[in-house]
Amino acid sequence: RFWGYQEVEKATKVSNYTLDILSQFIGYTDYATFCASQDGSDEFQSEQLIRNRLLSEELLADDRIFVTWNPGRRLMIRHLGNSQFVVEESLSSKLHVGDTFLCHLFLEREPLYLSNVVHDGQQFPSYVCGRKDGILFHLQ
Repeated sequence: RFWGYQEVEKATKVSNYTLDILSQFIGYTDYATFCASQDGSDEFQSEQLIRNRLLSEELLADDRIFVTWNPGRRLMIRHLGNSQFVVEESLSSKLHVGDTFLCHLFLEREPLYLSNVVHDGQQFPSYVCGRKDGILFHLQ
């Protein structure tokens, strides 16, 4: 009935409860939050990224990258080859010297996603740096 597949002889109003459930199904807390997200939002789900980027496949073994993100996090990482890196210096980050990870792409002002993280001897499937404001980086 809500989607118009079932004809109803008299006009009916969809209940707020139903609207809340449908909104929760697509990831919102309730219908009001869904409506607020639709009001003139110019945020796109997809877009071209024209930013400073670095592909790990373009790096040589032992190339170093200095990575920063808010608030005051800094890493010096060294490329080991095959998109694998080791942390050589760490300031205010949860990653420690000696931690290793895989990373294929560095995009300025975007989050940095790491996989196969080995932190203090324990394996973690993934980690993100700069989730909110993204990262900045440069080759050393």
